Amino acid sequence: MKKKIAIVGAGPCGISVLINLLKNLSNLDISIFDINQNFCKGNSFRVDSDSLLLNTTVDTTSVFYEDRLHFFKWLNSKKDIPKKYKLKSAFVPRNLASKYLFETLNEYLLKSSEKNNNVTIFDFFLFKYDAKHTFIDTSMNEYLFKYVILCTGHTSSSINMKCKLGELSNNDGYIENSFLNINGKIHKNDNVLIIGSNLSAIDTMLLLNESKHQGKICILSKSGSLPSVRSDMGGDYIPKYLGLEGFKNETISVNHLKRLFFKELLLLTTKEDVKSYFLISKDPKIQLETDILNCIYSKNKWQVLVFSMLEILTNYWFKFSTADRILIKNKYKKIIDRFISSMPLENALLLKDYLNNGRLEITKSSHENVYYSNSKKGFLIKNKNVVYNKIIDSSPINIENKDFSSLLNSMLEVGVVKTNINRLNSLDIDNKFFKCRNDFDANSNIDAPIVYAIGPTLRNNLIVSNFFLESSRQANIITNHISTSRIPIIITGVTS
Repeated sequence: MKKKIAIVGAGPCGISVLINLLKNLSNLDISIFDINQNFCKGNSFRVDSDSLLLNTTVDTTSVFYEDRLHFFKWLNSKKDIPKKYKLKSAFVPRNLASKYLFETLNEYLLKSSEKNNNVTIFDFFLFKYDAKHTFIDTSMNEYLFKYVILCTGHTSSSINMKCKLGELSNNDGYIENSFLNINGKIHKNDNVLIIGSNLSAIDTMLLLNESKHQGKICILSKSGSLPSVRSDMGGDYIPKYLGLEGFKNETISVNHLKRLFFKELLLLTTKEDVKSYFLISKDPKIQLETDILNCIYSKNKWQVLVFSMLEILTNYWFKFSTADRILIKNKYKKIIDRFISSMPLENALLLKDYLNNGRLEITKSSHENVYYSNSKKGFLIKNKNVVYNKIIDSSPINIENKDFSSLLNSMLEVGVVKTNINRLNSLDIDNKFFKCRNDFDANSNIDAPIVYAIGPTLRNNLIVSNFFLESSRQANIITNHISTSRIPIIITGVTS
């Protein structure tokens, strides 16, 4: 008997699960639900631009967690791809990652009949779950499934999510940044105000540059800082003390990990180079130039150790005590975020040119100090004179899929999943197996599905430094779990 599987969402997370299932399992009947424009793209890879680069290197990007050079080998098999992208240390355009997912999926779809697997693609979503434990799609068709895997990607999983810009969003010049959907909405000479200084803000600026935009750009940030800069982090350096395999059978604590980190650090670089990375200047221009110089003169090779340490945190998060998890989140969050939210050197150099030419300004302030002037027909920052024709919300959490929100809210109402109020409204999940906790008694006879989650929906549950590779790891764990299951299964996921 075939295991009946449904995947809701065909972004990178959903496709990673599908590819891993097709590669490793047989006798599957899979239905995948998403709108066609998201297929293998989701939100992150939706824009077809060579300017938007992955912020992970080729050798740390793979749909197969146990074969980290799979993407590298795929790139090198293509004659039409520039040589500069065929290096293990390269940062490549996201559209290449999307093409990689698409071709890898097609490879396993063509082989699906050999394993007695069947895949059906639907151009719509599941959007509701009722008390009868029935799933309903947007055409009101009903489905019964036993297992569910939520893969929400960068779609908000918050209940009743509201635009953070409030009344500003009611004006004609407001653009909701559905991951860089700005084509045709901004004129060449428009002055543009970007809210937020994260990677999405940098991506928005890169797209404006690509479109030959000539107006002024202002990035408004509460911190007044920019993402850090990342380049080749040490090539094939293999950590001596921070190897992932060495922690399989160990009990891990924050203090133990810190000791090993500094022990390893002295083998690769100096404490002075590390200190310079965290002594953040109040002037974002000076900080950007410092980060760029550190990359150019290879003073950032120690970052490979941070990547190794964060991978240990991600893989063995369930081994840390509750006290250590709280300590990591509270004390080390800024350090971790500065490393994770880093941009490739190539993008940083372009950003530097914009700052030097006076076309870009970084303003330390809040969106609460922005207002719309009817007389000037534009947006202004308090105590500033520049009128901005357009305002763009660059926050990735400002992306909402109404059908998925409806599905998730209905699942929350029935109690088949629940949130953890101590984790910013994220789902309450067992971080070892990615199983969502529910409100049902373990001994009850309720025929409810078992629910799992994969991808960025776990943002508040895990420390993740590489969402692409981490999605592959989670897909691998879930695939292994399904292989031992004797009950029909469903997987859901929305645009990543």
